[in-house]
Amino acid sequence: MAERLITVFGGSGFVGRHLVNQLADEGWRVRVAVRDPEGAKFLKPLGDLGQITPVPASLLNPESIKRACAGADVVINLVGILHESGKASFQAIHADGAALVAEAARAANLRRLIDEYRRTERRARALENVLLPEIDHSLKFIEEQLDAVDQEEAVRVRNAARGR
Repeated sequence: MAERLITVFGGSGFVGRHLVNQLADEGWRVRVAVRDPEGAKFLKPLGDLGQITPVPASLLNPESIKRACAGADVVINLVGILHESGKASFQAIHADGAALVAEAARAANLRRLIDEYRRTERRARALENVLLPEIDHSLKFIEEQLDAVDQEEAVRVRNAARGR
């Protein structure tokens, strides 16, 4: 299986820790985006060495969200609060923060899609430069062989018509 990277916001929470465990079991590399990466280190033993990595991110900090999403194949947001505290209002976390995660995930995956397209296009051009001359040479050889067969067949038909 190709190595896949998933970012889970809120991966140290009650639901998130179970999802992180399941994703690790399925072979994903898991980037756990949390406010306190040190406090999320308990997740690391759930996977193989280096498979689960807590990274700092806050739904109140758009740049940290973008960094956490960068390069991920999939992004999941499980962040939720039960009570408001300071800037962490229900609106800021459940609505605005979720929208920022969705936008960063879309932008990161779009960039990845564009990069993959360019890489594939370069590979196709390189193959074209290598294969087309070979194919052209092979086609010329095949055409020459067909011409020879056609000439031999024409001789046979002519000889058959003459009664030989």
